[in-house]
Amino acid sequence: MGGPRYLLYRTLESWTGNENLTENDTCCSKRYGSVLIGVARVSTKLYGKREREQQPSWAMQVFAWSWIGFILLIALFNNGIFQGYGIHNPSSYRFEVPVLYSMIVVFFLLVWVAIHLLMKNVSWKISLIYGIAALLIPAVYLISSYQAASPYLSKYGIFVSLMLFVFFVAGIQLAGYRNILRWFPTVYLIFGYCIVFYGFLTLFGNAYMLDSLTPQDGVRISSIFQYPNTYAVLLLTLWIAILIELERSRNKWVQLLHAFMLVPVCVSFLLTLSRGALFVLPVIAVVALAMFPLRRQLMGILYSAISMGLSLSIYSLLTDRGIAVVTAIHEAAANRVPFDTVSMFSKETIGYWGLVIGVSLVMSGMAYILERYVDPAIAKATERIQSRWANAALPLVLIAVFVLGAFAVLSGAVDRFLPAIIRERVEDISLQTHSVYERLTMYKDALAIWRDHPILGAGAGAWEALFERYQSYPYSSMQTHSYYMQLLVETGIVGFVAVVGFIAVVLVMFLRTFRKLQAEERSLTLFYFVTPVTILLHSLIDFGMSYLLYGFIVFLCLGILAGTQRKAVFGQWSESGKRRLQQSAAAALGIVSIVLVVFAAKWLYANNLFNQYTKAVDANQTYETMMDYLNGSLKQNPGQPIVLNQAAALNYQAYEQTQEQRFLDEAKRYLDKLVSREPNYQLGLYLNYLVHVAAGDNDNALKLIMDVIEKNKYGQSYYEQAASILLKRWDEEHKAAADRSQTEEDIIRLYEQMVRLKADIDALPDTVIVSKPFEVPNSVRAVAGQVYYFKGDYAQAEEVLKPGLKEDLSQQNDRYVARFYLASLRKQGKDDPVLYEKLLQADQGERAMLEQLLQ
Repeated sequence: MGGPRYLLYRTLESWTGNENLTENDTCCSKRYGSVLIGVARVSTKLYGKREREQQPSWAMQVFAWSWIGFILLIALFNNGIFQGYGIHNPSSYRFEVPVLYSMIVVFFLLVWVAIHLLMKNVSWKISLIYGIAALLIPAVYLISSYQAASPYLSKYGIFVSLMLFVFFVAGIQLAGYRNILRWFPTVYLIFGYCIVFYGFLTLFGNAYMLDSLTPQDGVRISSIFQYPNTYAVLLLTLWIAILIELERSRNKWVQLLHAFMLVPVCVSFLLTLSRGALFVLPVIAVVALAMFPLRRQLMGILYSAISMGLSLSIYSLLTDRGIAVVTAIHEAAANRVPFDTVSMFSKETIGYWGLVIGVSLVMSGMAYILERYVDPAIAKATERIQSRWANAALPLVLIAVFVLGAFAVLSGAVDRFLPAIIRERVEDISLQTHSVYERLTMYKDALAIWRDHPILGAGAGAWEALFERYQSYPYSSMQTHSYYMQLLVETGIVGFVAVVGFIAVVLVMFLRTFRKLQAEERSLTLFYFVTPVTILLHSLIDFGMSYLLYGFIVFLCLGILAGTQRKAVFGQWSESGKRRLQQSAAAALGIVSIVLVVFAAKWLYANNLFNQYTKAVDANQTYETMMDYLNGSLKQNPGQPIVLNQAAALNYQAYEQTQEQRFLDEAKRYLDKLVSREPNYQLGLYLNYLVHVAAGDNDNALKLIMDVIEKNKYGQSYYEQAASILLKRWDEEHKAAADRSQTEEDIIRLYEQMVRLKADIDALPDTVIVSKPFEVPNSVRAVAGQVYYFKGDYAQAEEVLKPGLKEDLSQQNDRYVARFYLASLRKQGKDDPVLYEKLLQADQGERAMLEQLLQ
């Protein structure tokens, strides 16, 4: 696109590794130009021959593309392989299947790596040390599992960390596959373009996926990820990858295609309304641009500015369509009917597709102009800048631009240029904003968990198992919204330092060698540096790394960066010694691969049997049939807490229907296994409480429900259950004329704890949304008020009961509160005639009960 002279300049720039080589240097003299061209041809011929000799076999390349393709396909059709499995929500069981499929793919990946280790021509480079050091990742999770808050989730953590290790080692091997290194960014872009295309299908109502659109602030798009912020991360990586490919590609049609996709990517990024992504965007932009030569920095800024401007021009129209679609989805859900999608070519959506395609074609036209005319002009203008600080100058200027831009947005100076939704979203960023306040609170609560498990952590899944015990107010989040906080909670300070330090070393060592690489090598490896850095930066404030797609990409890219470190090591070792070590490592990987595939197969079969059980429940099949499925599942996966709880619940339900003791005994047997294996599994603990109540063991039932309250202090219904048990015990002690002081203290302590927690909630900023209601219910007030009344503390009884007074006294607990409140008033020489009349209107029998209290 730049003419013969410019192409010659670019060829020699690539060959010499000097991005400051000028067009005059290459073309001003025919004689020297001919020599340079001749040398370049010879060098290229020799380099190409050496490259062909070093390329792995065709079969190994096909093998590599196979496992890459399968992982991307699993991610594409399974929400990016989200690690959403947990121990509190039975529906989370479905998230295990894609992870188990990934384990099977990793089995073949391990075979691929083991084949490399068994090859005779293995070169011992410093990247081998990185591969050994990567064992720290599964090691810290294995160590933390010995004191895991959830033994079951910690097993998955070990398997996931093993897979990340394997991807890192595979990345080291892929560093020698130049063809794959060249084409993987293109494959990644195609993969991303498919996700972007699906995102528009859901936005326009041509396809439907649960939570692919959310109605927050109009509409937010999340495509396959079902979480807008995670989708925004993909779009950031695509954005930067497109800029890299525009630089690398010499085919004008490929350049035009990537430029065409800049608009869909940018407008999708805007439609995510991800404040977190907007927050890290300046940092990522500066890091990415700093890796480019000055000429491509300027081109990257031009491409980004034009594509963003075009995206903003159509944003509001696309938002309007998205709002209409998400409204229709909610209406269908309210009416309990399926959402009807429409054809891409229907009159409802064809115009929107035409708008996106038309503006994208404009972007392609602009790209042609930029590459044909602007890029050569910029190259000529920057050819005399030889300072080594030239590449750093523009990113530094860009930082100042971002800062000024932030002030301009917040001050309202650019209001007219931004769509209202985006402007309000950005202006709303503050420490009191719900999402910001909630994140900061979660980080504080995560540190509280870490302080109780500071050295080795509480194992994988610790946050999901423990957060309701430590949370500062009622929020619902199975993720810490920070990969680094999650790492700290799960592996302690030892694991945090080991993993973060390892990642930092790989990145820093690559940066030290990056500028020494030839221009072609820099262009080849740039994607593998910027992509993981983008994901890891965003993971500071969100849980993108909980999607295995991102985890695999990050550690694969890190492995490739480590593989570029080619310094020879262990030269003093004998060849036979090296050979034995290679064989031992291959054997170890073989054992690991067998363990992974066996567990994956068994657990997939267990999951299938559990699915058969749920179908049996829907079909109302026999107890024996359902138990066969559950027992079969537990045989394959004995510690699965959801299945154990279902087996116990089924037997408890059978007991309630038949009152046969054998069912209650069977429920206890399953619960004993469950509670011993998963002491923080709240559903199991609560069911265990119900079983003990059914057995008449109120003392142990009280201990169990208090244990549940300790593990979930904002579970309002648990307090009501505890108050009910305490009231029964208090009545029994009253009838037996026994000492009731301890029970009274327990009741008052329970009530005061609820009051204190409710006061904390009331003190929250108005912008904070509480995920579940928490009030002091009248069932608890009535018990506490009764205790104070019979202790003779009528003033305190009045204070406890007054907030529970209701206009409608049709409910028994509400009448109970009103009755004791009136009795407390009359004991103090006061009265409330209006309330008294309401009470009698609700139940004439209250007159006699009130008089009895006053005797």
